[in-house]
Amino acid sequence: MILYVCEKNANDALIPVKIIDNAVSVIWIRRFNEAGEFEIYMNATAEILSLFTSEKYIFRDGDDTIMISEKVSLTTSPEEGNYITISGHSAEILLGRRVVNRLMNYRNVSAERIMRGIVASHFIQTDEIRQITWITLGDERDLSATVNTRQITGTNCLTAITEIAKTYNYGFRLKWDKDNEILVFDVYEGTDRTIAQNNQPAVIFSPDFENLANSSYTKSSEKTYTVAYVAGQGEGGNRIIVHTPGTDTIGGIDRRELWVDARNISSVGTPMSQDEYQDALQSYGDDKLAEARESTNFSGQIITDNTFVFGEDYYLGDKVLVENGYGISGTAYVTEVTEVEDQEGYRMYPTLSNYQTT
Repeated sequence: MILYVCEKNANDALIPVKIIDNAVSVIWIRRFNEAGEFEIYMNATAEILSLFTSEKYIFRDGDDTIMISEKVSLTTSPEEGNYITISGHSAEILLGRRVVNRLMNYRNVSAERIMRGIVASHFIQTDEIRQITWITLGDERDLSATVNTRQITGTNCLTAITEIAKTYNYGFRLKWDKDNEILVFDVYEGTDRTIAQNNQPAVIFSPDFENLANSSYTKSSEKTYTVAYVAGQGEGGNRIIVHTPGTDTIGGIDRRELWVDARNISSVGTPMSQDEYQDALQSYGDDKLAEARESTNFSGQIITDNTFVFGEDYYLGDKVLVENGYGISGTAYVTEVTEVEDQEGYRMYPTLSNYQTT
């Protein structure tokens, strides 16, 4: 794996400073709705150690992912030799370098627009000192998911964007536009490649196809709740408390109550009526309740040597079908792909997450 190491000049242009083609091992991880990461392990030299004392930008041919070096460590051993390990995250980690420093209030807005709005407000259309001039917005895709009510403040932008992306199974990227030397923020969704659709060839991982091994299945209700009481602003008897639908109808042994502290949801300083504020609290409670449903996990190790090829038959973010030999099947999303190149050769490990049994 040939890697190109660059640094920024005074005009924010990337200047190549080193080509790495002799690493002992390279791990290159891309993720659907989180920052990716990398690790380079190589023989130690004074040149490499000096080069990575400051942040560097690393990319490879045929890939619009840029990695940012954040850590370098040196180990020396008379018996095993001297080695340097360089590690860091993909460019999305830059989104964690700004905080949502004001209240952002959304009602009936698409999840895509909220994510784009966070980037625009804190990296592009903001005070000059907060801008990162080589971040820009890509084309809007008009993705359908709509957020009824959401308030965001007091968190870093990467955390806020990641939470929304995971809620709606969206991916996001800061992809490198090499021709224009800019990072383009893009929100996207994967393709449904299960048997529930007819537009794409189905992608199925199963022992029958000899492309799934070491599967596991777990179903649990131990952290399940059915109703939520949501407490917002105010103190003591004046505190505003709402409940989620079902509070008055679900009873007996089926009733499992969840207390949600929602002081972070505020009507102060925002044009919000009492009814709208209560709707915001209820929406927040619905989100927390959705996280506390009965959980079903079904996982397995993909064998990449047979049948389907990542990058041709399926891609990061796609929805696929997984089934084991006991009649249990489910859908899952391709949320991560790890590429490894070392003395044993090149290997790729896709990761499936967000399983739902069918």
